Amino acid sequence: MKILIVAVSLISALTSCGSKPVTSEPANVEIIGEWECSEFPRGFVAKAGSETNRPTSIILIQNDGSFSARSFPQREPYRYEDFDGGWELADPSITPSGSWSIEFQGNHLQCRRDGSELVLRYTIDGMDEYSVEYTKKQNKLATPRKPSD
Repeated sequence: MKILIVAVSLISALTSCGSKPVTSEPANVEIIGEWECSEFPRGFVAKAGSETNRPTSIILIQNDGSFSARSFPQREPYRYEDFDGGWELADPSITPSGSWSIEFQGNHLQCRRDGSELVLRYTIDGMDEYSVEYTKKQNKLATPRKPSD
């Protein structure tokens, strides 16, 4: 019984903090843009053979349905890849996670909320429990300039 109580407490603690799955469709304006990830799990980095060279992974999601990914983490074998193609927003009723997801070239990025901010979580490998989160870079063109600039 003690083990069950400890397990339930641990699961509750792990799921109560951090980002939460997005269950209502995110607006295109939240999705379109440049997304960045610079933190990779240590085990993944070691297996990808990049201990000293940890790249920043960038995903550019465009309104026309195209995307571009640079240094995107992949499994079997662990590595970083660059590729381009099309993306789509997947309804939670057809995703294993039960949340809205961005899908491209067989990869699924869960849409999650960290406070009011949308983040994209990519599970690199469920067996090794490697996952990363992409955050949207601010559009510098949309930032108002000061009169002195």
